[in-house]
Amino acid sequence: MQRQFLIGHLGSFKKNPVAFLAEAALGGEIVPLYLPKLVYLLNSEHAIRHVLVDNHANYRKGTVSRRLKVFLGEGLLTTEGNYWKYQRRFIQPLFVGARLDDLLGIICKTIHDFLPRLEQQGLNGGIEITSELTRLTTSIIGKIVLGVDLMREADHIGQTIAEGLELAQKREFSLLSLPLWVPTATNRQSVRIRNAVSALILREIESHKHSSDSKNDILSHLMDARDEDGRAMTVEQLRDQSMTLLLAGHVTTATSLSWLFYLLGKHQEHQEYIAEEVASVLGDAMPGLAEIDKLKYTRACVEEGLRLYPPSWLLHREAINADVVSGVKLVPGMNVLISPYLIHRNPNYWDNVEGFEPNRFATRMDDHKFAYIPFGAGPRYCVGAKLADVEAVTIVASIMRKYRITLMDRDVPLIPKASVTLRPSRPIHVSIQKR
Repeated sequence: MQRQFLIGHLGSFKKNPVAFLAEAALGGEIVPLYLPKLVYLLNSEHAIRHVLVDNHANYRKGTVSRRLKVFLGEGLLTTEGNYWKYQRRFIQPLFVGARLDDLLGIICKTIHDFLPRLEQQGLNGGIEITSELTRLTTSIIGKIVLGVDLMREADHIGQTIAEGLELAQKREFSLLSLPLWVPTATNRQSVRIRNAVSALILREIESHKHSSDSKNDILSHLMDARDEDGRAMTVEQLRDQSMTLLLAGHVTTATSLSWLFYLLGKHQEHQEYIAEEVASVLGDAMPGLAEIDKLKYTRACVEEGLRLYPPSWLLHREAINADVVSGVKLVPGMNVLISPYLIHRNPNYWDNVEGFEPNRFATRMDDHKFAYIPFGAGPRYCVGAKLADVEAVTIVASIMRKYRITLMDRDVPLIPKASVTLRPSRPIHVSIQKR
């Protein structure tokens, strides 16, 4: 790989991050890169497990997470140490047990209300699937986090958050990232976007404060929660957590499902397998968690989509103290990169790495569990991973139960576009046929 004077590999990386790192990964299980400072790409289970699990206390999130604070504030995604643990204790109970069953009810009702729109749009000349899925996931996460339906605002919210992520990416790989108070065009846009989403959430916090109704959304639970000293979350903490959950809860799910429906459009036989399973397990009934768990093949398709196109495609970690990873010495402050996208396609762990083969997850054992990390691993494993799984399986099952989808631009190349998430490089147009 060619290095340029002063900036090293940074120019090649910025031009096409996915292609650049895929080429770099051919260099072995730990590869030196200059971006422009020396960082190491980790591309083996052993190295990934060491950093994310075995010696996780020696690593904090890298610069991309710190620069996301411009947009997300001090939320669960961007904080470290004791403050992160404090927040995790508040939030983790909201995604397990009976609460997850309540959330499934919200998901099913929202999908039920959404399908007539999808049908109308799809039967009248086709739809752009990513924008429709973004509307759906925005509506779901708005109800789950804030207790409000954001469907009418979905286009604006989705565009605003997408712009914010693009700006965060630009700041991450800029040689000189100026403080937000410096009135550059990028900084002014960053502040505008942050303020727009912040205003939406602060409006709902105020609404919750003055409401006499009993609500079951995450914001209400966070407002009622108290730590061991009896302290409630501040308005700023409530805003930052809500903003983080809104981002993580709609962008990643909409993106992963966009890729999956693209794959199902290319491999239509799997649509039939899903429809047969859903008819057998659910019939026409609304599912509970027990029924969702029985949709083994549907979940395998979701997992295979996440293998091929994980939305969280690149993780950054920074060494706090000196360490040795796969025989390479790291000094304090040195960064490492871990790419789920690359480890998911590593031929040392996977056969037919480019193929769409859901059955591999029907029989897959845990022999190589650190070669499949769409939600990360270790203590920073995504707190909403189970909810994301339930939501994705339910959406796929609900759509495949009633419709077949066909790609309208099947022969037009589609490649992954790397931002903070891994997005399709172009719109995905599909037509819909009733079963």
